[in-house]
Amino acid sequence: MNWILPTPRGIVFSLTAIGAVGVALINVGLGTALAAASLVGMVFASFLMALFSLYGFSVTRSPCHDGERGAELNMPLVIRNRGFFFRQAVVVSEKIPFAPDGIFRCVLPPMRPRSQVLFERWVPARRRGFFDLKRVTLIGGDPAGLFSRFRIYRLPAEVMVGPEIIKIGQLPMHLEGRAILSPEGRPLGISGSGQEFFGIREYRPSDELRFIHWKSTAAKRKLMVKEFEAGSLDQVTVILDTEKKYVGADPEENNFEFLLKIAGSIFANLSELYCRVQFITFTAGGEKLRIRGDASGIYPEILNALAIVQPGKGRLDELLDYGLELIYPNSIFYCLTMSEDQMVSSQLEEFTANHIEVRWIMAPRNYFPIIDPEQPRVIRKALPEAASGILKPQVVNFNTNLNELLCHEQSEY
Repeated sequence: MNWILPTPRGIVFSLTAIGAVGVALINVGLGTALAAASLVGMVFASFLMALFSLYGFSVTRSPCHDGERGAELNMPLVIRNRGFFFRQAVVVSEKIPFAPDGIFRCVLPPMRPRSQVLFERWVPARRRGFFDLKRVTLIGGDPAGLFSRFRIYRLPAEVMVGPEIIKIGQLPMHLEGRAILSPEGRPLGISGSGQEFFGIREYRPSDELRFIHWKSTAAKRKLMVKEFEAGSLDQVTVILDTEKKYVGADPEENNFEFLLKIAGSIFANLSELYCRVQFITFTAGGEKLRIRGDASGIYPEILNALAIVQPGKGRLDELLDYGLELIYPNSIFYCLTMSEDQMVSSQLEEFTANHIEVRWIMAPRNYFPIIDPEQPRVIRKALPEAASGILKPQVVNFNTNLNELLCHEQSEY
């Protein structure tokens, strides 16, 4: 599909040319005729240059890669100038739902005759989800800027944008002397735990100083410790709260998106280890969703679920009742919520009674205020202290460091 439209400057210039022609017809004279002819000639020449400004261009879409929210996705195009003349710079425009304002525009530099370029476009991803891309528009024109030429290329494609993933350190996976396995199948125990020695590794904050291997420390110039055999932990569960009424007001940087970032970072970390995981939440239609299996094997499926999950009417207490029957004893349970009440606390205490280690993380909506470019983002009202005698959550806000939250160590990222 192709069309030509006048710009605001072109409308003014065209009206001026029409007026000049009218004046020349009324006041016949050489001067008025020359002025009218010049204006009409300029308008006509600009129209012709705009008409042929996109002649010879062909556009195809290079494979698009999936990405994550908060990053930039490369969405390259292969553009070819099949003509025998140089082509001036043109604008490449595409409706991309996850881009800022929903439309992404960039400038294609001038092209030589019979040339081809791989035009890379780095698009900021502001939204999660699966997105259908349909067409790309080239916008050309004349040097005077009187007319714009549009040419649409239908180039269907699909792109998935998952939640933001933060690279974190090693998650503390110790539970009653047990530990999760490394990618090689070795138990990642605390130094000194277990009976048999099987190697030297880098020091972690949870290690005891008496197990430092000084010779390796001197050789590598960083703290190294002796590690011993330990049992293995094979089950980690994450339950994600999706109740819409507790979601913050900011459309992009709210507490729900922060919990998705936590969940995605946890599963990304576990996907490199030897363990089984399960993810429990609500679908967009309000049905309970459960994904379980080997951490590395089902990681893509979990990412797909995290990309499309949206707040809804599903209640957290229903999820907890559902998960209570599915989470094995002697396992780790991450409960990601947006609210705190006595019922939730009581339900979580039932998990601890079943010898399940509960790691409760709560992201209140008041701790994720709307972003205002003219004012700093601050928390104006703190939560009241939780009553004594109940399981207390780790409360997070928009500025919480995930390394400190999940790994209990200072982040290097």
